[in-house]
Amino acid sequence: MNRLAVIAKRYSYAATAVLLGATMLLPVIISGSAGAEQITERSVTASTSASAGTSVEYTIAFTATSAVIGGVVVDFCQGTTGPLAGTACTSWGGTIPATPTVSVTGHASTWTATGSGSVLTITTTSPAAPSGPMEFTVEGLTNPTLGGSEYHRTVYPRIFTYANATNAGAYDDEAPGASVIDSGSAAFAIVREIDVTAIVRETLTFCVAGASIEDNCGDGVEVAPSLKLGADSGDGETFIIDDSDLYVGNVYYQLSTNAANGTDINIKGEYADLRSGSNVIAGLATRGTIAAGEEKFGVAVNPGAVAGPEDGTDLTVGANFGQANVNKLLSEYAMPAAVTTTYGDTVAQASGPVRNANGSLVFGVSAAANTKAGIYTAKYNLIATPSY
Repeated sequence: MNRLAVIAKRYSYAATAVLLGATMLLPVIISGSAGAEQITERSVTASTSASAGTSVEYTIAFTATSAVIGGVVVDFCQGTTGPLAGTACTSWGGTIPATPTVSVTGHASTWTATGSGSVLTITTTSPAAPSGPMEFTVEGLTNPTLGGSEYHRTVYPRIFTYANATNAGAYDDEAPGASVIDSGSAAFAIVREIDVTAIVRETLTFCVAGASIEDNCGDGVEVAPSLKLGADSGDGETFIIDDSDLYVGNVYYQLSTNAANGTDINIKGEYADLRSGSNVIAGLATRGTIAAGEEKFGVAVNPGAVAGPEDGTDLTVGANFGQANVNKLLSEYAMPAAVTTTYGDTVAQASGPVRNANGSLVFGVSAAANTKAGIYTAKYNLIATPSY
């Protein structure tokens, strides 16, 4: 029994020695794996989180220790071990250019960047201690493309700082290197892009009336654009022209459209004059005045003003026509032969989108002393042609 006790005591001493030896080694093992400081206030921000986003700008921001820094490695990983330094990195699936453009704040030196696989390496030939929080902005990356049933992917950028470019160049995901100064992980997500669709259809509201028109072709439109030029003979129904005056009448129009490239308003008629059987009061082929006693017929254009905010200019007058000012004091008239062509002749134009653009055509006529008696008539219509 004494012999067995001695043997047991010897084994007990041996086990105690082994345990003490392992305890002495433990601080050395822990120290070797956790020598780097933890960087603080770390983040990685992308200019877009969209799947397959291209030309993406990333900003890597962190606060490091005051040690001299000459290299930074960012390894973009994913999966459950994504943020764990020293483990195998499953690549994020995005693309880093071979030589991306980089800019930095918080450090006086000039930095360059290289990309390889999931690893972005940023170095300087003039290592120095940072002057404060550091931000590296890197351009030209491509985000990962999410799979058909994948609606999000969390990416864990592992961030490491080194004293110089050589140490940074020796980085390996499972062995970041004993020369790491600071380390830490951040996270961001790649998600499906929000797709918003809002259709604005092509619009045109155009009306012609015998009285001024309220907004949106409101009141006034019910008054037919039928003119009786001349002086009232006394019955309120019959109007007579003669050589004693210039007789005028107004037809009003209103235009609203979102046509980006403008709108033409054309006048079209079968004849460019007034006719009574074979008798004619000729229209002015080119712009000119009409004085009392001159056997002439024509139209002047009052382009009006745009009431809405889409276009701050008045409608312009067609090149072949005269213009009246806002007080209907007439200057020049015209009724060129082009009004009888297939699409007529342009009397007014809008250069872009307009809303409730009001204007009028001022028809004018006078007779000479020897103008033949008759009921002189003509029919015209206005055609609005927007260009979207």
